[in-house]
Amino acid sequence: MALTPREPPAWLVGIDLGTTHTVVAEASLLGDPLIRPFSIEQLVGPGEVDLRPLLPSVRYQALKDEVSAADVQLPWPQDEGDPYHVPIIGEWARQLGAKSKGRLITSAKSWLSHPSADRTAAILPWGSAEEIPKISPVEVSGGFLRHVVS
Repeated sequence: MALTPREPPAWLVGIDLGTTHTVVAEASLLGDPLIRPFSIEQLVGPGEVDLRPLLPSVRYQALKDEVSAADVQLPWPQDEGDPYHVPIIGEWARQLGAKSKGRLITSAKSWLSHPSADRTAAILPWGSAEEIPKISPVEVSGGFLRHVVS
């Protein structure tokens, strides 16, 4: 079976899944060489969604009684998390994590390449108390990607 040649793409989209921020940008392959970042919708406060050029690569494991359903409502369906915790990603997660110990996950990308870490094991947030549920660096990083794709 012969393959049919495809038209070259007119533009590219890139995702930088960074240790501190996640960024999505586009570039035209036809003419205009500018790289244009996309704005990313995210929670920036309780019930407040805003477009920002950077998505902080942080996840906060909020207690169910800490936030209401309206506080964490985004314009697309959300991962329910577990019955006791609600995952919050981005700017509001960073703000909440600054006020609370043990429930903020940062630098998940670094754990993906750490030679001694099992990237699929539930190890984050690293060093948190036993009662804080843990998730894997792969799950955290996948959550950032699902967020920007949604």
